[in-house]
Amino acid sequence: TPLQDMRSCAANLNIPRARTEEEKRDNQRRSDVNTLINALYQYSIDNNGAWPAKITGTMEICRDTAETCDGMVDLKKMKGLYLQSILVAPSPNMAQENPLGTGYFVTLEQNNRVTVSAPRTEVGAPITITR
Repeated sequence: TPLQDMRSCAANLNIPRARTEEEKRDNQRRSDVNTLINALYQYSIDNNGAWPAKITGTMEICRDTAETCDGMVDLKKMKGLYLQSILVAPSPNMAQENPLGTGYFVTLEQNNRVTVSAPRTEVGAPITITR
């Protein structure tokens, strides 16, 4: 019937829109990871190879609103000069994630290379940039 055809068409239109929202959030994550790696790298250059916080293994970046950053990377000292704000990954399910963390992670390798990642993507593989 024509009504069923219209419902079928409307249902098909919703699928691309939902995927587009997921892609938008992943694109924002990609942009944020790039901003974070650039800020960390510039901080290191300006501070003779030092990092703004102790990084051991892979650690989540702490939100600037968190009262404690135990077990996470605290980048609050980078606000202003290196970052306008501590970036928080966009997420439709924030309640399921660490309320103190940003959803972005930092890894410092033995050769002093740093990696920033967004492992919780919605469309593709985790987003990772290393310098």
